[in-house]
Amino acid sequence: MKRSLMAFVALACAALPALAQNSLWLNNSALSRMNRADTELFLKAAREALNAPDGHVVTWSNPGTGASGTVKVIASSKEKGMACRTVETTAFAGGIQGMPTPLKACRVGDKWRLVS
Repeated sequence: MKRSLMAFVALACAALPALAQNSLWLNNSALSRMNRADTELFLKAAREALNAPDGHVVTWSNPGTGASGTVKVIASSKEKGMACRTVETTAFAGGIQGMPTPLKACRVGDKWRLVS
């Protein structure tokens, strides 16, 4: 389960900074300013949040870069027989405060998968 959760969060984190760097509206976003260590701290927070009860907030921070953020569990649900979780993430990096971003994942087998 730990590996599948890491895969879900890694996918989300890997995709978002790349998108941030290639999209005009995200060009100067907090996500585009996060480095590898920031991303690893975010991943750790996301793993904890996806295993926490609804309403739980996990914070992360990197004293070396000043980056920080939160992952809050918004809701749990069942869809097509799958357990799903909605979390809201925030990030502050490179002097930029990011907008709260909701992400939804459903468990497919033993893996969390992003859904729209």
